[in-house]
Amino acid sequence: MSRLITSYPERSALITAFFIYLLLVGVNFFLIININSSFFTYTIDDPYIHLSLAENIRNFHYGINQNEYSSPSSSIIYSLLFVPFIYYEFAVYLPLLVNIVCSIGILFFFWKLFTLIFSEIILANNKKYLIISTFLILIILAGNLVYSTFRGMEHSLQALTSVAMIWGIINFILHKKVSGIFYVSAVISPLVRYENLALTFMLLFYLFIHKQKRILWIVIIISFFLIGFSLILIQLGLEPLPLSVLRKSKLPDNNFVEVFFNQSTVILLLILTFLFNYLRISGSNKSENFLSAVISLVIIIHIGLGMSGRYTEYLIITALFVLIFLYRNVITSFLTGKPGKKLLVLITVTILIFYKQTASVFLIPFAANNIFEQQYQMHRFASEYYKKPVAVNDIGYVSFRNDNYVLDLYGLSSLESYKYWNSQNDFGWMDSLVLKHKVNLIMIYEGWFKSIPQNWRKVAELHLGNIKITASGSVVSFFIRDNSYYDEVKRLLYDFKETLPKKTKLILF
Repeated sequence: MSRLITSYPERSALITAFFIYLLLVGVNFFLIININSSFFTYTIDDPYIHLSLAENIRNFHYGINQNEYSSPSSSIIYSLLFVPFIYYEFAVYLPLLVNIVCSIGILFFFWKLFTLIFSEIILANNKKYLIISTFLILIILAGNLVYSTFRGMEHSLQALTSVAMIWGIINFILHKKVSGIFYVSAVISPLVRYENLALTFMLLFYLFIHKQKRILWIVIIISFFLIGFSLILIQLGLEPLPLSVLRKSKLPDNNFVEVFFNQSTVILLLILTFLFNYLRISGSNKSENFLSAVISLVIIIHIGLGMSGRYTEYLIITALFVLIFLYRNVITSFLTGKPGKKLLVLITVTILIFYKQTASVFLIPFAANNIFEQQYQMHRFASEYYKKPVAVNDIGYVSFRNDNYVLDLYGLSSLESYKYWNSQNDFGWMDSLVLKHKVNLIMIYEGWFKSIPQNWRKVAELHLGNIKITASGSVVSFFIRDNSYYDEVKRLLYDFKETLPKKTKLILF
């Protein structure tokens, strides 16, 4: 394949894809604003952890509480992106903006791949435009780009750096030259999320055995950042890895079958089948065989660790990128002639396989409304009414722009809670921890805990007003530990109840 010179229909296809993506983002944004009474929220609580952490990093402190170190973020660098602007009112939109930019970047690299594939195929301009724009729109759906944007997490950045690395390897396979984009992405990728280490080091090893000696410097730089960050955590009295990584890395108990038949796992297994098939039919192209083997091994590692859902989205996007490159001759042969009906078949198959990702585009406003009705209302009560230390098991929005202490009973931002979760089945430790940190109000999902301390008194339940999409439960229970505060808390809850969204219910006891 020769180097790329794009034509008007190819550039038009990219503009079309950008327009469709931004249109879907814009429509969902305004739907969220509408359903949330002119207020924006993300579809999960987690991005507010990054924002809360960024608030304290700006004050040269690492953690969500000003007087306590913690490591609640699974990403070394994601929270850092927000630090320069965190005190501005628009800071809450920064994760959205970062995800929009990353999703556009992902589409750009797929566009470069498609234009490369079709660069030596003689097609009429309208057919080339139709084919490339259709593929890019399908990537928007299959890659879950729109929903991931409103999730506000680092997964879009994770996917972008992974795809950029693969693009660098493809350029090396075709032109025997390593591009600067590969080096930059290789350094950033593991700092975005730790699981990118597997893909990054395998690709670096491939280049090393092909006598690309400067790769050693990239390994040294990556190691410097990773080891340096771990040493900083240890110096702060924490574990060498973030608590969020340690907490979520525990293998699920007795539910391997559930994980194995999760939709994202099924997709990865399907991709794995095509990768194995390529190894069988590809012949002696060692470079492309290696690329297929690397992605296959990374997929097997993720499935073996029980990873699914949003934690494998980047891998699905990356694996699709690799598959399209490996099967480029099959794709061009399939679309030779009249592509119209063949594209319809491709669209149908894609929607059937990626049905959850396709449907998620229509669920975004309702998922965001879950966070508005629960976590945002909990934040309001904690920071505007109660104004004292609280304990929760969903720490994001409650801790964001809240100067009062927030005790994390799940263990993402509390080393004490994390150690108790790992060492004890008796949940009596929760009462000891609440007492130690002088917390009297507890707002939790009861279903997360096998038992609740008997001396805690339930004072209220916060019920979702709309269908549960991403909330961990439909009901948040409010407890107090000291009965002498009952009248005060109940009075505050009565005042708070009058300000809740119309459908949200607060039942007082």
